[in-house]
Amino acid sequence: MNDFELRISEHDEQALHGIDLQALVVSVTLRCNQSCGHCHVSSSPSRRETMDPEVMARVVEVASALDPALIDITGGAPELNADLPDFLHALRSGGHRVQLRTAPTVPGDPAHAVLDHLSPASGVARCAPRTSLTTAHGTHAPCDGAPRR
Repeated sequence: MNDFELRISEHDEQALHGIDLQALVVSVTLRCNQSCGHCHVSSSPSRRETMDPEVMARVVEVASALDPALIDITGGAPELNADLPDFLHALRSGGHRVQLRTAPTVPGDPAHAVLDHLSPASGVARCAPRTSLTTAHGTHAPCDGAPRR
């Protein structure tokens, strides 16, 4: 035990132990169809960083071990990752609650076709940052961090 851990344990032995994991936030790409000055990860159309299927499979394993209350999928624009449908299916098959933060600003863009496959029966809650949006893909609830099915 290091000095920090020792001093903390003198006050509360459980202080450095987590109780439960509320949300596992997973960014599957930094690519986005927009380039917004306020974006905290500097996503843009020129970004090419994308999570590959092998890493997604590892995330599914980690999620199964940690059992978070919510898995929050984000990006960039996560729907621009071609492997997203399989990833969402694997997470939902594992019984996880999944929220997909979309950037549905170009409804006619074929890259957004992944959203067409997400029916309410998929169990994936779709939401749009900071506000409710209605697009060709339907109504998106605001992202408020609340676990939803």
